[in-house]
Amino acid sequence: LPLAIELCAAHVAVYTPDALLARLRDHRLDMLADGPSDLPVLHRTLANAIHRSYLLLTPHQQKLLRWLAPFVGGFDANAVLFLGHTADDLKALVDKSLVHIAVGQADEARYALFATIRDYAHDRLVASAEEAAAQRMHAACFLALAEDLAAQTDTTLNRTQLDTLTRNLDNLRAALRHWIDASAHEAVQLAAALRHFWYGRGHLAEGRAWLTQALAVDAVADAARGYALLSAGQLAHNQGDHVDAQQALAAALAIFADLDDGRGRAAVLNELAWLHFDGHSPAAAVDCLEQNIALVRTLADPGWL
Repeated sequence: LPLAIELCAAHVAVYTPDALLARLRDHRLDMLADGPSDLPVLHRTLANAIHRSYLLLTPHQQKLLRWLAPFVGGFDANAVLFLGHTADDLKALVDKSLVHIAVGQADEARYALFATIRDYAHDRLVASAEEAAAQRMHAACFLALAEDLAAQTDTTLNRTQLDTLTRNLDNLRAALRHWIDASAHEAVQLAAALRHFWYGRGHLAEGRAWLTQALAVDAVADAARGYALLSAGQLAHNQGDHVDAQQALAAALAIFADLDDGRGRAAVLNELAWLHFDGHSPAAAVDCLEQNIALVRTLADPGWL
């Protein structure tokens, strides 16, 4: 960073601060390429200085730095383990100032790459022809996180679980974008796994947008699609769009009926009951709740009952 400041300062006589910032956003490594000629080569450009640090890493540590480029907004040690690396690999990157510990986290340590380091790591990732594989691994990491938390509950997530997803929201968005662009079934799985998060943290419009895109790229009629439709119906209901809510919930109920999935049917019937209640159809609401109670009694889950 001191080198970056020194290299930037040389441009102040040519660019206003706003213009300099705009150029740095798009051409950070290329722009900082004409440092003082009396310095060693590795200190004349920011890219060269970072590359010098990169060459001091082991090949395994170099790969970790490259594969951290797709992460947005930070990551925790579990993400590094998911990539097949160790805490010692992460510590090596921290010790060499290529990864920094993010501040302001109350529970577990969070890590991040400064923007310039991340740009450099991405350049290395592209040069190594690993970009597609790294992005897929990143997307798989956050699908696993969301599905693990979703599997722990039928009705809602606790505050700690919601906080975990909130900290990783930018990563989750990037993962959703990856799976949707790939027209993969994982897009539906991830959007569905986030159903308690979309509702619990009030991301109604954003959740509906992701669910709509995910449901459009894949048509496998499994439980994931059922829960994605349930989530879409719940969010539409809470935004006052009762027509879309009814259509989504009816489609979800049909999938869970075909799958003979009692838990899924019960969850949809619960949401349908409240949709009918808000639509001033008390008889239909009571009918859904009675069906729901009968189903839940068979599940031996007194808490849900």
